[in-house]
Amino acid sequence: MFENNYIISHRGIYNNKEVYENTLEAFKLALHKKYAIELDVRLTKDNKVIVFHDANTKRLTCQDKVVEESTYEELNKQKKFHIPLLSEVLELVNGNVSLLIEIKEHKNVGKLELLLMNILNDYKGKYAIQSFSPLIIYWFKRNYPKVSRGQLSKRYKNK
Repeated sequence: MFENNYIISHRGIYNNKEVYENTLEAFKLALHKKYAIELDVRLTKDNKVIVFHDANTKRLTCQDKVVEESTYEELNKQKKFHIPLLSEVLELVNGNVSLLIEIKEHKNVGKLELLLMNILNDYKGKYAIQSFSPLIIYWFKRNYPKVSRGQLSKRYKNK
């Protein structure tokens, strides 16, 4: 999937002023340059798989909403930008570049992952799954062993 030398656009191409991270606009700019796209997925209160990095919307929208405690409609009431569903992103990308899908850490491992795979089952493009959570990666190993996956890691100070 990533066997060639790819440039991977982290959350698309954005500046968080005119174009916001993890939005259709940021992904259109990456597509124009033929860059692979890394994106983040989370689950809303009404079980929608959305593309959004933070657990809370405050950093980007100035509205203090916890993603998993909010419906998709509530999250998109802010006026700065449209928070896309994963299905919207897949329709836009349409297999033209590879996707690196990061599943953000969450409770109840299995629910988001199953909904994600239900969406990806019909997708013809190339993708891989990644997460900082070993439980999420293990879920894929057990349930979808043929899906390319990778464990993310970082340095933890004072731990």
